[in-house]
Amino acid sequence: MNLKKILAVASTLCMMCTAVPFTGNIIPENTVLSVNAAETELDLSPEAVYQTLIAFQETYPEGTPWTNDNSYKGNSGCVAFALILSDAVFGTLRGRTYNDVNEIRVGDILRINNDTHSVIVLDVTDDVVTVAEGNFNKSIHWGRTFTLSRLNEIMTYAYTRYPEPEPEVTHKQPEKGDMNLDDKTDILDIIQMQKWLLGKTDYLVTPHEDTIVVDNMQEHEISDMNGDNIVNIYDLILLKRKVLETA
Repeated sequence: MNLKKILAVASTLCMMCTAVPFTGNIIPENTVLSVNAAETELDLSPEAVYQTLIAFQETYPEGTPWTNDNSYKGNSGCVAFALILSDAVFGTLRGRTYNDVNEIRVGDILRINNDTHSVIVLDVTDDVVTVAEGNFNKSIHWGRTFTLSRLNEIMTYAYTRYPEPEPEVTHKQPEKGDMNLDDKTDILDIIQMQKWLLGKTDYLVTPHEDTIVVDNMQEHEISDMNGDNIVNIYDLILLKRKVLETA
C-alpha cells in the first residue's frame, strides 16, 4: 500500500471517531514529512522538543475547532494536527514505527483506539504520558494523560522521527603472529616477518585488504611472539612453530 493510501486510511478512520480517549498515527517507515529544517541544526533534547510543541498552544488554543475538514499535506483531522507539530520539531527527519510503550519519547506520534485516532506526545514522566490532539470532540485538546499500562492496551503502534544511534564499530584485537591481519597465521605471516627482519620492507605488519592500519605499538604487540619487547629472530622461530602447530 502506498503512502497516499495509508494516510487516507488513517484520516478516514479518524473521521469515524470524534471523542476518543487516546491518539496515534499511521506513517510509513522512512517517509519524509517536511522540508523545513536541516537535520544537523535540530535540538532534539526533551526540553527543546517540548517547548516547540507547547508553543503551538498560542496558535491552536484549547478548544479550537478541529475536525476532518482541517487538513495538512493531504491528511485530515487528528493525523493532520499531529503532523503539523511533528514537522515543526523534526523537519526533514525520516521516521520508523515501534510497539514498545517503554520507548515513547516527547514528540512521538501514537496511534490508538483500534487504529482510529492519533496523538502527539508532549511529556513522559515516570509512567505517565501527556499528549496533544486534534479532532478530540471536534476540537484541539491539550494535556490528556495516559499511563503506560493503559497505552499498552490501546496503542496500535507509535511513530518516532528521532535519529537512530550510530552502531558502535568494534575491531577485534589481531592475534599474535597475524602479520597481514587476515585473521589467521600461516606461511604468509612468516614471509612478512622475514622480509622485515632482513630489511626488505618498512612495514612489520601489512594490513590485508580493507582491514584497519595498526600503529607502531600494535605492530609490536602482534609481532613480539615472546613478549620481550623486541622483535627479532626468536619471534620468527616462535611464529614458525605456531604455524606448524596449527597446520
